[in-house]
Amino acid sequence: MLAPSPDGTPIGGTRDPRFAAVGEAFAANFAERREVGAAVRVVVGGRTVVALRGGWDDSRRARRWAGES
Repeated sequence: MLAPSPDGTPIGGTRDPRFAAVGEAFAANFAERREVGAAVRVVVGGRTVVALRGGWDDSRRARRWAGES
């Protein structure tokens, strides 16, 4: 599990340290743009370098995002 976004939204998954900026932008999407739930996967040369998921399955923010990253 990665650190939650600045607003406390839970974020899980993995990322290669070289792609830290992707994780930061993903987290900011919740805090700054009020995203409810999302997932992202980045593949480079056939290798997954970012696989993140976070947020909520519902607008009340009661159920954690269960979508795949």
